[in-house]
Amino acid sequence: KLLQKSASMRGFFLNHFARDIRSHVGKLIQLYSENKLKSLTDCSFHGIESVPAAVEYMYKGRNVGKVIVDLRRTTSKL
Repeated sequence: KLLQKSASMRGFFLNHFARDIRSHVGKLIQLYSENKLKSLTDCSFHGIESVPAAVEYMYKGRNVGKVIVDLRRTTSKL
């Protein structure tokens, strides 16, 4: 299904941006304390096997904010 939509999934390593973190954390804290920073997430997907369902959920326009797949837990028994 991803291929048909020319879609992709991406991630990043925070360590690649270590030199930028310090300069931006203060700005984020200020925005948060002024109640100007809102973070909306959908965190209802767990385990690597739920990635296709999470992508489909996003493509159907059901998400509000970021779609998160928690890879620390799994729903299937291996």
